[in-house]
Amino acid sequence: GISERDDASNIANAQRAVREDDARVPVELWDQQVFRRDGPFGHIDYRPAVHGQLMAKVREELAMKVYGRNLSKSFFMYMRKAHGDDWAAQVKYTAPDRKVSRKRKRGRDLAASKQKEIEKDLLLIGLEGVARAVQSSWWDWSKGSTPFFWRSWPKDIRKEVRDGVPVFVEGQLPQRKSKQRLRCEQEVKAAMKRKLEKVLGRGYLVKGYVLSLTNYFAVPKGENDIRMVYDGTMSGLNEAVWAPNFFMPSVDSVLMFCDADSWFSDMDLGEMFLNYFMDEKIRPYSGVDLSEINGNKLQRDWVRWERTFM
Repeated sequence: GISERDDASNIANAQRAVREDDARVPVELWDQQVFRRDGPFGHIDYRPAVHGQLMAKVREELAMKVYGRNLSKSFFMYMRKAHGDDWAAQVKYTAPDRKVSRKRKRGRDLAASKQKEIEKDLLLIGLEGVARAVQSSWWDWSKGSTPFFWRSWPKDIRKEVRDGVPVFVEGQLPQRKSKQRLRCEQEVKAAMKRKLEKVLGRGYLVKGYVLSLTNYFAVPKGENDIRMVYDGTMSGLNEAVWAPNFFMPSVDSVLMFCDADSWFSDMDLGEMFLNYFMDEKIRPYSGVDLSEINGNKLQRDWVRWERTFM
């Protein structure tokens, strides 16, 4: 059997294996692959001190520009394909309706609906996604991310990717407005504040209409970091919503399709949930109280989630 000592050792190893959020990216591993012996630059004797700065310049000044240009090109190609070559002319101010006939009003409503879709594609999501991408770095979404709904996604679910997957409500949505209480050491509180400032700075948490507050707390992550847990259970939000079941492959079902030539990788996708928008009707019930953590005990400081949280 496994002794207590072995069990403690396994736990310690697992904690060390967890990557901390602000851990340094080992860029030299990527650079070494570029200068590997059997590659096109294998004749160059790779030295990190010399070639590291060169590769950083290539990534940030060349590769990121190419990436940004291709991303912008793909978006405007989508706009032409989805809304016509004159899509830009359709983005305009619409004057308030005066008394008009029903037939004319239906025409106006149809035009307004089409214009709303164009503006949502362009101003609310599309340009924001492109701007976030081109302002980020090669290794980090430093300005946050937005789903590129126009790329790779099947046509019939693009709107859900853009607006957020509809959430089914089967109970009474909560109206909880209890203050957030922080019962932790100052060091943990400071780490929590840094994490919250990061998601605020990236526009995942925003000012908005709040009907109910969720809860948040921290759990250890690795040896020197914390993981933020954004909890919708205490407020009753999780109990009020419903999600359909989905297939989750097991180890046995995956191994059925493996052979000697199969390869697997373990990928840690940063901000996987925060990348996607939350259903608009749930956002007012996803409030977050920042009053205590920001030192505003006498003044209400509420924000709400625009993205999915966990």
